[in-house]
Amino acid sequence: MFRNVAVLGAGTMGHGLALVHALAGANVTITDVQPETLARAAGLIRAAFDVLVESGEIEAHAPHPLERIRFVPTLAEAVSDADLVVEAVVENADVKRALLAELDRLAPPETVIASNTSNLDVFPLVPDRLLERTLIVHWYAPPYII
Repeated sequence: MFRNVAVLGAGTMGHGLALVHALAGANVTITDVQPETLARAAGLIRAAFDVLVESGEIEAHAPHPLERIRFVPTLAEAVSDADLVVEAVVENADVKRALLAELDRLAPPETVIASNTSNLDVFPLVPDRLLERTLIVHWYAPPYII
């Protein structure tokens, strides 16, 4: 199991992916280049958690999984001790290429990179040093239900 998961992108998919990993017991950091998106993520995660509790899918228990999620303002802080990085940014090749180049520079050398891409072949965008530990893990929305 991955103990420390970084989720990059706090929007449509990212906030739900952070919840999924926290429910599985991981310590999660989540970041977004848009501060307002990151600020909204905490409420979205709480609402998703409440839906799961109200539906009987999970029990509200301690230690509370939401306590394992930290919201951080920078990519460097998000990935500094990540075993797994889940990339959930906009479906734009240039954005993903730039992010992957930064991950090549910032992520620990053993970190697994998982792209949540839905329609891009990210492998041509991945720096050579990251290729052997990069994969596509496409989730459907909302990931905490699907």
